[in-house]
Amino acid sequence: MINSVKQLVLQPTSFCNLDCSYCYLPDRQKKQFMTVETAMLIFSKLLHSELADREMEIRWHAGEPLFAGLDFYRSVMRNLKEITPSDYLFRHTIQTNGTVLNDEWCEFFKNEGFEVGLSIDGPANLHNLRRRTRSDVETHSAVVRAAQLLRKHNLPFSVIAVLTDESLNRVEDIYEFFSEIHPTHVGFNIEEIEGANQFSSLDYSGVKLRFRDFLKKFSELALDGQVSCREFEGMRNTILSKETKVQNWMNMPGRILCVAWNGEVTGFSPEFQGQNHPMYGDFSFGNIQNDSLNSLFESKNFQKLCKDIENGVRACEDACQYFSICGGGAPSNKLFENGSIETTETTYCMFRYQAVADIVLENIEKSLKAVV
Repeated sequence: MINSVKQLVLQPTSFCNLDCSYCYLPDRQKKQFMTVETAMLIFSKLLHSELADREMEIRWHAGEPLFAGLDFYRSVMRNLKEITPSDYLFRHTIQTNGTVLNDEWCEFFKNEGFEVGLSIDGPANLHNLRRRTRSDVETHSAVVRAAQLLRKHNLPFSVIAVLTDESLNRVEDIYEFFSEIHPTHVGFNIEEIEGANQFSSLDYSGVKLRFRDFLKKFSELALDGQVSCREFEGMRNTILSKETKVQNWMNMPGRILCVAWNGEVTGFSPEFQGQNHPMYGDFSFGNIQNDSLNSLFESKNFQKLCKDIENGVRACEDACQYFSICGGGAPSNKLFENGSIETTETTYCMFRYQAVADIVLENIEKSLKAVV
């Protein structure tokens, strides 16, 4: 069954002006840009097929999306409004490194209702270890200026921080820094073995205990209400939900659709975009400029990914006590860490689900005992 598209991930450009040591994208040095015509073709085909969910998230991501230019986004937004039915309420989200953000961008985001995410790993002496330009210039000061600019325009922003082995020793410093820049929430990604990034500082035995220690301390610090954590909030909602099984969009055919700058389409995990693998080639289902949505979902790659992902989900269900709050993990992490999508536990699982669930359950139990 093909599900409606809940998240459309669009890559307006493959280019990024940073050279972060843990980045998974292979072509971030290439200045390749999506055209307005390609973007509109995507929206037109989705709307005519009725596969677009009425509350679909349009996520501008992969590369540094601001380098596509304001004129590109203005044209897309103007044209999209003309073809979108009145009962559709699309959400636009954009993840940026913030280095080229200015007043004009902020005004555009505010006027168009974009939700902005900044990528920043914490205090300067931590952030600048991994997030530098190709000429080896630090980037922390530019991102802090971006946060100040967003606040000046009364634009709420979230933060994504990548945790490395160095980060796990700096929980107090990280918390203090984020409490000073006032994001709506902080989301933690981990340094992953994925795509172009072949090694991780977190690839060692015992790392789950270190994840737990970091998260436990962060949750204690967060009791002051200064910083909200995406992982804690999401897991708490999942645990307290009446649903017996979580919906993991990464394992649901059609839920996440990813379109590269040149119209190449993939799905399930955005991290597949731009990669190559002996079993799946370039992960492409086809190209939006030449293929119908039906033919994309009938493609050999789509069908093989569906089958292998389903097998991997079943393996997780049979083997893992956390399955009910996870739904089968992330296909890209299984493939790039374990060599097969049909496998189970990954470092991503240990952090994103297992360690987070342990801490959130402990906190729920404590709060219930306090009431009694």
